[in-house]
Amino acid sequence: IWQKYTGGAWGAIDGATSSTYTIASVVAGNAGKYRVIASHDCDRTSNEVTLNVPSAPVFGTVPSSVSVMQTQAVSISTVSATGATGYKWYKSADGTYDAGSDTEVGTSQSLIKAYDSEGTGSPSYYLFCVASNSCDTTVSSAIAVNVTAFVDEDCAIVGNSGEHNTYAQTGSVSSGTCQAQPRSGSL
Repeated sequence: IWQKYTGGAWGAIDGATSSTYTIASVVAGNAGKYRVIASHDCDRTSNEVTLNVPSAPVFGTVPSSVSVMQTQAVSISTVSATGATGYKWYKSADGTYDAGSDTEVGTSQSLIKAYDSEGTGSPSYYLFCVASNSCDTTVSSAIAVNVTAFVDEDCAIVGNSGEHNTYAQTGSVSSGTCQAQPRSGSL
């Protein structure tokens, strides 16, 4: 008779009365301690055996989106999966993961995709992280990548008296600040 240790006590496994016990399709719930009691003239208990069932990686927090300028690198370093031994990143146009058609863009836990020349939009494309171990793989939720067009142009400012003055950019429009110096007088 085969037994499993559950809830602090040994209990018989229904139908497990032969010299071997086989679990046809092992799942996480099968993990635990097992033993067999062989009986003849007197009961004898075998040594315990422990069945460890590795589980698929489990993702922690995954960002839902990242925003970058068209000329900046995409950098994601906050994704991790418990139990993972390997990572792969894939780029998807439509927000659904398809290993057969999506482009692999990285093979480490963190992703840095240099110089994003993708078209602009919200979102422009999606990223998925696939975490794996010897047991299984797990796909993260989609990370929307919102690419903003790079702006490299002069700032146009209207003065107090209503005249239109043109100023040359000396700062960074892409950072959201426009530091300007007068380029010409009134137009």
